[in-house]
Amino acid sequence: MASNRSTVLKKSFLTVMQYVLWAITILLGLWCLLVARGAINVAYILTFANQWVLRAVDRFSLLIMGIIWLVAIIIVEDYLGKGVDRGDLYKRFLKIAGAEVLFGALMLLVTATVG
Repeated sequence: MASNRSTVLKKSFLTVMQYVLWAITILLGLWCLLVARGAINVAYILTFANQWVLRAVDRFSLLIMGIIWLVAIIIVEDYLGKGVDRGDLYKRFLKIAGAEVLFGALMLLVTATVG
């Protein structure tokens, strides 16, 4: 009886952690989106001078990246949920978070280098 209760508590804790980690990846993804937007704008300003086209590039790139971010949110939630079932939730989170931090750092480097 105690073993069953322990298993249920562990599963419940991991499920709560899944959604906490999911929220963290959502915020990291939003950070990546904003940093990428800045990198795109800086790169465009240095290559072209038309402000009207810059606005269009800014808006469309934000729309496309926002759609990608939304799809990624859905995929990550499922991916982390499978991590709870398989017992590798934290490993999966670190893979996702590491990729997001690496991408964001790369975009910051592009912005700093080009700008």
